[in-house]
Parts: sequence; structure tokens; C-alpha cells
Amino acid sequence: AINGAGFANVDNLEIDTLGNIWGVTDMSTSNHNGFRTGAAGELRDIDHTATGNVSSLTGVFGNNWLFYIPVVGDNAGLVVPFAYGPPRCEMTGPYFIRNSSGVDETLLLAVQHPGESAPIGDGVQLGRDIEMLNLDGTLFTQQRSVPRGSNWPSNIGYTGNPGGSFNGLLPPRPSVIGVTRRNGGAFV
Repeated sequence: AINGAGFANVDNLEIDTLGNIWGVTDMSTSNHNGFRTGAAGELRDIDHTATGNVSSLTGVFGNNWLFYIPVVGDNAGLVVPFAYGPPRCEMTGPYFIRNSSGVDETLLLAVQHPGESAPIGDGVQLGRDIEMLNLDGTLFTQQRSVPRGSNWPSNIGYTGNPGGSFNGLLPPRPSVIGVTRRNGGAFV
């Protein structure tokens, strides 16, 4: 939308102890990056002149992501990207775990159905140019190259016992991850 923030399909919200707003998007994977679901990776038509049913615009959305909106400071009220989900997934949560003093220390985030409706570990990259509507109403072309599927989280795992070799063919799995500061302490 003209003068909008440039995203849609907000699904879950969390408010941290400082009052910042955290949210994830849940755009259907059949609309990610302008490709339909399935192994073929067929292009989805995009028409910026459409009115009424604007389903042809949904192909401009990339992978689902986590953002936050700070309530104080120089970025107060701005949408700030924080995390980008694996291809063809939905991210849910977010949720903060607080310590006994009530300080947010760990952000929990779930990754659901990564690599949905795509072959496992084939390494195919899908590419296309997408006409995008800028926030000021002008058009520009964005070039995208994205994996057709995902091996999340096995791209960091072993094939068998610890010390085994990685073959890149493990199926993707839903996961829950915890994000903390390296040095511990308050997350925000």
C-alpha cells in the first residue's frame, strides 16, 4: 500500500517488558517469492493494476519473518526486521522467557513446515524478476534467487551419530529455537 510499511499477514504478536511489539508474518507458502507450491516452482502472475480480488499481488511477498516495533528511541514506531525464516516455512511465537527478576532473557520462535511441498535437498535455485510497487507508488524490478526447498535445521546437523558426515539430504523439520545474547543478560 502507498505509504504503508510494506508487509502483510501479521500472525502472532508479543510485547516485551519494555513495551516493544514483536510479530511474525504468515503468508501462505503458495505465494512466497512469486512461485507456486510444488516441485515445478511455477511462476505466479503479479498484476499491480488489479482491484477487488488482489490475490495476484501476493506473489511479491518473500519468506515469512520476525520483526519488532520499538516504542522509544530514534526508531520508535518503525518496523525493524529481526529474523528471516527458512524457505517455505511459517514462523510462530514469538515468546519471551523472563528470569526471576522479570527481565526478558530468551526469545522463543517456532519454525513450522520448512520446505513445504518441495523436494528434499535437491539444491535447485528458483529465480525471477518481480515488479514491485514502491511505498511512493512507483514501480521497480526486484531480482530474486531463492532455494526451492529447505533442509532446516539439518543444514547444521549430522547424519547419524555425532562426528558423522553431513550429506545435505535430511528432510526439513519443524523446530523451536531460543535466541539469547552471547554474554547473557537482558535480551532487549
